Amino acid sequence: MGGLIGYNHASGTLTDAYWVTHTSGTITGVGNEPSPSGVTGLTTAQMFDAANFTGFDFAGTWANADDQTTPYLRALAGNRVFNKNDLPTGTLDATNRPALYTVIQNVEQLQAMRDDVTANYLLGNPIDASATASWNGGAGFVPVGNGANRYTGSFDGLGYLIDSLSINRPSMDSVGLFGETSGSQVSNVGLINASIKGRVSVGGLIGAAVYESRISHSSVHGNIVATSEDSGGLVGNMTGIIEHSYSSGGVAGDFTAGGLAGTASGQIINSYSIANVEGLLDTGGLVGKLNGAIVSQSYATGLVNGELAAGGLVGYLSSGTVTNSYWNTETSGQTNGMGRGSSTGATGLTNAQMMQADSFAGWDIDAQGGTGTVWRIYEGYTAPLLRHFLTALEVTGDTTTTTYNGTEQTGGWSTTGEYDTDRIFGQASGGGRNAGTYNIDMRGLYSDQQGYDLIITDGGTLTINKAQATVTANSGTTTYNGTEQSVSGFTVDGLVNGEDASVLSGVTTSGGKGTNA
Repeated sequence: MGGLIGYNHASGTLTDAYWVTHTSGTITGVGNEPSPSGVTGLTTAQMFDAANFTGFDFAGTWANADDQTTPYLRALAGNRVFNKNDLPTGTLDATNRPALYTVIQNVEQLQAMRDDVTANYLLGNPIDASATASWNGGAGFVPVGNGANRYTGSFDGLGYLIDSLSINRPSMDSVGLFGETSGSQVSNVGLINASIKGRVSVGGLIGAAVYESRISHSSVHGNIVATSEDSGGLVGNMTGIIEHSYSSGGVAGDFTAGGLAGTASGQIINSYSIANVEGLLDTGGLVGKLNGAIVSQSYATGLVNGELAAGGLVGYLSSGTVTNSYWNTETSGQTNGMGRGSSTGATGLTNAQMMQADSFAGWDIDAQGGTGTVWRIYEGYTAPLLRHFLTALEVTGDTTTTTYNGTEQTGGWSTTGEYDTDRIFGQASGGGRNAGTYNIDMRGLYSDQQGYDLIITDGGTLTINKAQATVTANSGTTTYNGTEQSVSGFTVDGLVNGEDASVLSGVTTSGGKGTNA
C-alpha cells in the first residue's frame, strides 16, 4: 500500500511525484519501495506551497490560487481541491480529512454551479462575467439555487473578484449570484460592476438567505434593483449573519430597500454601505427593514431617497436592536437614523466626524497601520475601512539631499514592495524653498478600501544644500578730474529659477575709489 502507487511492478521511473502524508494515512509513497526516488510525501500544509512541487509548471499547466489551494490543472473543469481557509481543527489524518472544493476558473463554470447546489466551490482566479449580459436573450446569468432547490454548500472567493455579472429578470423572485441559500456560507468574494434586477428578494450575492446562512469578508459594487420589494447591496432577504462586509453603488426597490440588506433577521456586525438607496417605503442606508436582527459596529453613508419611512441607517426597525452604529447626516440627506421605530443605538455624524476614530465608540478601530484591528481609519481623509480588504504596505520617509533651486522642494518616501500608484493618495509634507534640513511628515498619505494598510515609519529628512554662485565686483575706467571717483556694484553667475542679485544678503563692495590716477 502506498500513498501514490500501491505496487511498482516493472520498476517504472517516477519523477516529481507527490502525495499527502496526513490524509493518505501512510508514510510510504510506493507500497513495494520503502524509499523510491522521485516520490515525495508532503504534509497538508506543504501541499499549499507551489515551491514544494519541483518540476511543476505553475505558469502554464498547474495553478493553486496563489498558494491558497492544493494544485489543480488549468485546462481541466471540475478540479477538486483542499481549501486553505477550510482546514479541520486538530490533527489532520485519514479520519479528519479537509472538505473538498470544486475550482471555478471561468464564468461558464460559475454558471455550472447550479448543476450541484450541495457542493463546495471556490474561485481559482478573477472571473470576467461580462459575457452574461448577452446570455439567455439578455436575461443574463441564471441564479444558483432557488426556492425548490436552495444552495446549501460553501462558496469561497479566496479574495478574487467577479466582474460585470449581469442578471436581468424583473419578474423573477430570489435573484442574485445565488438565488436562495440554506445554511450556506459565502465568503471572501467581491462583485464589481454588477447589474442585477429581479422582482422580490434581490441582492448582489444572495437573493434570499435562510436557515442561518452567512456572508463574510465580501463586497458588492453595482446596481441592484427589485421591481417590488426586498432589495439589498449584498442580500435581498437575510436570515443569518453578515459580517466584515460592505457594499457600494446603487440599490433601488419599491419596498424595503437597504444599502446592505433589504430585510434582515439575524445579525449584521462590522459592516457598512456607501451605496445610494432609493425606494417608496422602508428605505435605509444600511437595511430596509430590521425584523428581529441585531446591528452592531456598522455604518452607512449613502444618499437615501425614500418617500415614506426613510432613515440614514434603517428604514423600519420592526424588531431587533442597534448598538454602536452610525450614519452620515450630510451625505445621506437624512436627519433620522430610522425611518420608523426606535432610534436607540444609532448616531448621526457629520462628514468631519465620520473621519475621526474617536467618533466610533465601542469599535475595534485605530488610525495606525499593521495593528490588526478590525477597522482602519485615515483620520481626516476616510471613513472607517475594513482592514481585511487592505494589503499591508510598509512606507518609509526617505533621507535625501538636494541643492537649492529657487522652488519649493518636498521630501520623498519609498515602500518595501510594489504597489498600485492609483491606490495611494495625498502626499508627505516636510520641505521648503531655502537651504536647510527638514523633517518628513508621512501623515498626509492615505488609501481606500481596496487599497493599502499603510505602515508608516517616520524619520526621513530632506536636506537642501546651498547652491553655488560666483560674485564678481564690477570694474570701470575713467579720466582724472581732480575729484574722488569710484566704481560700485557686482555681477552674479549661477543664480537659478530666474532670480537676480536681490535674493543675496550680506554682499557689498568696498574699495575701488580714489582721486589720483
